[in-house]
Amino acid sequence: MKHEDRQTRRLLWAIVVAAAILRAWGLWFGLPHALARPDEREAIEHAIAIAAGDLNPRFFHWPSLQFYVLAFVFRIDALLRPGLPAALGTLPFGHYAMLARGWVALTGVLTVPVAYRLTRRAAGAEAGLAAAAFLAVAPLHVRDSHFAMTDVTMTWLVLCSLWLLVEGATRIEEAGAASLRSSRNFGPWIVLSAGVVGGLATGTKYTAAAILAPAAVAQVSIAVRARPRPSTGVVVPGLAFLGGWAAGVLLSTPYAVLDFARFRADLLFDVSHLAAGHGPDLGPGWIRHLSFSLPYGLGIATFLAAIVGTIVAARRGGLANWLVLTFAGVVYIVTGRGHTVFARYVLPLVPVGCMMAGQAVAALARTRQLPRWALPALVAFIAVPSAVNSAWLDVLLSRPDSRVIAARWIGARLPPGATLYESGREYVQLTIASQDFHRWYYDPATQHFAGARPDMLPEWLILHRSPLGEYTPIPEPIELLARTRYTPIQVIRGTRGDGNPADYDLQDAFFLPLTGFRRVLRPGPTITVYLRRDPGPGRPPGDVEEPLSGAGRRPDR
Repeated sequence: MKHEDRQTRRLLWAIVVAAAILRAWGLWFGLPHALARPDEREAIEHAIAIAAGDLNPRFFHWPSLQFYVLAFVFRIDALLRPGLPAALGTLPFGHYAMLARGWVALTGVLTVPVAYRLTRRAAGAEAGLAAAAFLAVAPLHVRDSHFAMTDVTMTWLVLCSLWLLVEGATRIEEAGAASLRSSRNFGPWIVLSAGVVGGLATGTKYTAAAILAPAAVAQVSIAVRARPRPSTGVVVPGLAFLGGWAAGVLLSTPYAVLDFARFRADLLFDVSHLAAGHGPDLGPGWIRHLSFSLPYGLGIATFLAAIVGTIVAARRGGLANWLVLTFAGVVYIVTGRGHTVFARYVLPLVPVGCMMAGQAVAALARTRQLPRWALPALVAFIAVPSAVNSAWLDVLLSRPDSRVIAARWIGARLPPGATLYESGREYVQLTIASQDFHRWYYDPATQHFAGARPDMLPEWLILHRSPLGEYTPIPEPIELLARTRYTPIQVIRGTRGDGNPADYDLQDAFFLPLTGFRRVLRPGPTITVYLRRDPGPGRPPGDVEEPLSGAGRRPDR
């Protein structure tokens, strides 16, 4: 047994190391472009403001724990750099982005052993190792572990809460409800800690409030096991979890109470935003996630194994399985009811899918009495396609973003006073080092450039094209101008050809797909730079007012 345990630990460590490599490789992607991953800038700017002393984030579209954690990381970094200016936020965006991404990658790696522990409690060590291996290479979890966002950290915390809830409730049931007041029964204290961690998860992203559903199931299970002699003490676990959860939420997002009006307004907006949709209508979430987010987020083979494993887990039963399935069901219902269907919304379901897939392969090996080598071979057969996709994604993330290449190229060539028009939304707008140029804006109402006479044209055009048409629109008159009045002088390709929109998370302004990487050359859109052919008039009389960058922009949740 000791040899088997030692071998299991070695295998688990190998899986964790593989998970760490996949999540650290390409962590620098897109930099110094600040919108390579939409919403990272929001998270980092709020964290810097908190680190500078203003503890109220004044922003509740997300809860606040991630802001506070990143603020702590930034403060520690500032203390370790005595030779640099003391003021936070004085270093380049990329510096803070790397620190924030490093924290998220760490929580992504730590999720793998927690998935092992939870699956082992439900179905044994073999199923646990298989689940850990599937999660280590799951493309959606690998992808999002590179982002300074809330989803991966929330997933880690909520999985920790589930594991603690299972451990605590199991101890209570094994000891009997009558022993709840015994000083030797640590079950209620473990359930309390599960509640606190669940509250911290909810204070990272609101979706984690789904943890209350399995806590209720655990309380019912404890009460049923206490019959026929229940006592008032039987409700102690449920109250402990609920109290711990409330404390965790308040600790992580205190200004939800202290600045309740703003909290309420932001939360109500998020609820309507989830229901109404974001960009192209891809249908309700329970269809989109089942047909796109989960199959490609887990990997097709893992997804199919997870379907089988869900049946296996339901038939096997046990407290651990029922609590995990209850949590997954609530998350799926909540995220599925709306038309805002970012793939990352189902990230908490990815470890659950891996756990189910692990149970499926372990059950197959046991029931068919396969030789010992068959189980690792089956795990490899299922996991390798996902591992290849994740490694391919990392290779692409490690390449320079097309927006970075284009900004450097054109910045070195723009003459002083040049006039320039750039298509696309704020996510693709180039950060050009030279500020000695005039940026023009196209007015669709008048079908010519704002502030200029109809016969005036900018000297340069920068046109962005990608499968994400929502974020790279080009007005037809501009396309016609590019063909008839301009010469293309440089092309920085993001994809071979046009790319396949079906491979992309179409509502998300992230310019890499979840699958179909053969068509992709690098992150970012394909960018074509044009120069006007004729030396006609180019600058309007007077100045063209430049709108504030990002004015009125809601975060791309």
